[in-house]
Amino acid sequence: MDFVDGRHKTTVIPSLSMRKDQFLLSASYARYSSDFFASNAVIPTVIPGSPNIVTSRSDHVTRKESDVTAGYFVVPNVAVSLGFKYATEDRSYSFAGAAPVPFVDNTVRVILLGVSAAFPIYDRLSLTGQLAYGPGRAKTRYLNLANPPDTNNTRYAISELGVSYALGMESAYFRGASIGLGYRSQVVRTKGTGPARDSRRIYRDEREGIVASLNVAI
Repeated sequence: MDFVDGRHKTTVIPSLSMRKDQFLLSASYARYSSDFFASNAVIPTVIPGSPNIVTSRSDHVTRKESDVTAGYFVVPNVAVSLGFKYATEDRSYSFAGAAPVPFVDNTVRVILLGVSAAFPIYDRLSLTGQLAYGPGRAKTRYLNLANPPDTNNTRYAISELGVSYALGMESAYFRGASIGLGYRSQVVRTKGTGPARDSRRIYRDEREGIVASLNVAI
């Protein structure tokens, strides 16, 4: 199995939530981009009998995700949810600094079942957590090959653990505000074929890192 690490990057994820009694509705949008480097790329030569050219290959991935989630508070601090995620992903590659070449694009639709919780620790400080898991379908198009599109099964697993601190601020424009700090992980596993279509493979995409948040209630 091959593993490739992408560069560390920071992104902003805006979200909007509305609550009425025990019911909750939320939506969010995220845009990620990553650069991967692999030094073992081989380019076949066009001259018979000549050795292949070993060069460096870099891959670039741009991903956009939109979520809509409906939730219900089963107890005051714990909510269960059902959500829908729509994601698009564009992948390109380049050799030794040459112009990038579009390779594949993916479209993913996922249903997510989740649970979230917030428990007071001390004064205005609370412990927060979230878990979500669900199946989906991923459609892959190969942009520079004659292969027809692939449609494969995928699985999403999302987890987050952190703390939240209520700022105790109110004004004529908002009812309260809080800040948060935590760690989030998103793992995507897809069963599919590569462009050669000669075998089934498991593709695993993992994004994780520190999450800082600002929440404002209006």
